[in-house]
Amino acid sequence: MYKVMFVCMGNVCRSPLAHILLDMYLEKNNLTDKISVESSGVNVFNEGQVLCDSIVRTASRRGLLLNIIPVSFILQMGKILI
Repeated sequence: MYKVMFVCMGNVCRSPLAHILLDMYLEKNNLTDKISVESSGVNVFNEGQVLCDSIVRTASRRGLLLNIIPVSFILQMGKILI
């Protein structure tokens, strides 16, 4: 299985949106058994915080549900190989 991780500064805006979009694509194309997706941020201060209001509103207007809780890339490093 392949693993994809989107990383941005805080995991409260760009990477969660990319995560959801790729998840939707994989589900639509029956690829969820071949590729898993995660997202994280390099800023440890956003760990467990809420997503940026503007990105949640933007996603909502397009029918997307952002149900991701921000996590730190530093705390995820033990789960991936770079």
